[in-house]
Amino acid sequence: MKSTSMPDTRSIAVFDSGSGGLTVLKALRALAPEADTVYCADTAYLPYGNKVPAVIEQRMLDITRELIERENIAGLIVACNTATALGIETLRKAFEIPIIGIEPGIKPAVELSKNKCVGVFATEATIASERFRTFMNSYQKLAEIYPVACPSFVPLVERLLLSATVDSELIAEIETAVAYHVEQLREVSNGEIDVIALGCTHYPILIKFITEYINKKNYNIRLIATSIPVSKYSLNEIKLFTKNGIANFYETNKIIKNKSETSILKMSDKLQAKFYNFT
Repeated sequence: MKSTSMPDTRSIAVFDSGSGGLTVLKALRALAPEADTVYCADTAYLPYGNKVPAVIEQRMLDITRELIERENIAGLIVACNTATALGIETLRKAFEIPIIGIEPGIKPAVELSKNKCVGVFATEATIASERFRTFMNSYQKLAEIYPVACPSFVPLVERLLLSATVDSELIAEIETAVAYHVEQLREVSNGEIDVIALGCTHYPILIKFITEYINKKNYNIRLIATSIPVSKYSLNEIKLFTKNGIANFYETNKIIKNKSETSILKMSDKLQAKFYNFT
């Protein structure tokens, strides 16, 4: 049975479908290393980009409820663009703690673009969501905006973070995928793209590969990620966290036979190792 006792700590929770939100956790702990944090990856349902909205919403509700019961969290950062787009308003209606989402960085990308021509790398589900379309449309008077779905990026990042050694085959796959999507953006924009917003928290882990390709082709393109801004904003909004420097990591169980008896979450040494290897 689940314990009904609350822990003495109150953590800031960071939630993602997989390892991408570690980029946000890294920024958060760099800004506030004393903060107690808990990271949760819904690995049982990874990736979110190809899931229907109702499934993602229910997963977010169930996981947030258990994080509150188990960790007494002070607030939640939804460090997943797809989850933000499809379920954050549902979470805010269901729970009274501060809940912070993450957007694709279109605003800073538009401000940075000299050509007023911006690309967005995102998941299929994010691009298809009403929230993303509304957000994008609010900036289309200021710039041309071209969203491109990158369905292979999340699985490639997950494999990359699991690799103990350099995997030349995986690196080649990443380089091929990066080249394809950069050229895809250049084709739809007639080569005018000069800023790309990374609309998924997994994608900054590929910045090295994207930058190398852009430089090799002599393209004048800059990249925008939002991990640091969302972390700064979250620390202003989530006030009641404890400060012992504790960091816990959870992933999700594959099978839930009886929700009253079996936790959705389980401690994850693998995610903890990923985080410290990544940072």
